[in-house]
Amino acid sequence: TGNTSFADCSHDTQHNCGHSEDVFLSCAQDCNYNFYLVDENGNTSTTGAGLLVASRKLTKENGTVCDDSFSDTSATVICKEMGYNCSVYWSSGEEWETQ
Repeated sequence: TGNTSFADCSHDTQHNCGHSEDVFLSCAQDCNYNFYLVDENGNTSTTGAGLLVASRKLTKENGTVCDDSFSDTSATVICKEMGYNCSVYWSSGEEWETQ
């Protein structure tokens, strides 16, 4: 965990792996959520910083993202999904009226 590219992951190319240990992976371009940031007034943030909101694509329901199990990896992945290169900083515990 904590790695954002395969080159950062530990892996062994000189091991006795059999096909019973092969990895299967399913990926998609279109995922279940859109993420966006809002400012203190609830407007979409254009600065790359703000309150993280998730929008479920099928039902159009919006909600803030809870910090339970949230990590630097989560932040980096979500930033990349929103078109940024990386996460610089994330925090929790703030309360805004838009919440």
